[in-house]
Amino acid sequence: MERAESQLTCTQCRRIICLTLFRESPPTFEYTVFNEARQRPLEAIPPVEEWGDSLRIAQDHDAMHYVDHQPGSWFLVEQQGSLLLEARYWRNSMVDSSALVRLDEAESEAYRTGGHGYLSDLVRRIDKSRPHTEDSPYFQRDLYRGTDGAALTKSFAAAIVNHTWIAEQRRRT
Repeated sequence: MERAESQLTCTQCRRIICLTLFRESPPTFEYTVFNEARQRPLEAIPPVEEWGDSLRIAQDHDAMHYVDHQPGSWFLVEQQGSLLLEARYWRNSMVDSSALVRLDEAESEAYRTGGHGYLSDLVRRIDKSRPHTEDSPYFQRDLYRGTDGAALTKSFAAAIVNHTWIAEQRRRT
């Protein structure tokens, strides 16, 4: 990597704080606005085994990892051998939400054989089942509804951060 950059948003002024470490050069620290920060190119992060200590490698092993996605519809992550699908669904024309479902053995096998298309069909079925209602078979399976919902939301966001719409736009510039 030629550089590593960390970006944080100031809670008061909402400017983006960029700390950049360049290879063979001194670090830089600057404030930017959202559009400028978004246009800074993202480099691929090397595998943690190439730079992390044993604790960091163990933490990465336990973390969620991006697998696949369909823009605007679903994300698939893996955590310790389990596949978790975040399926977006629409309650009405004004409200949409998402459910995080751990794929069971049959669904995991169907994904391995049917791939991307299978998950798109599964998400359509989840949406049609109205997963926000107790009548839906996916209501009880929605991990966001559990006591660990906030922690799962945070872990999931960290797993997909480099695959969101904003990350895609940054790669194009």
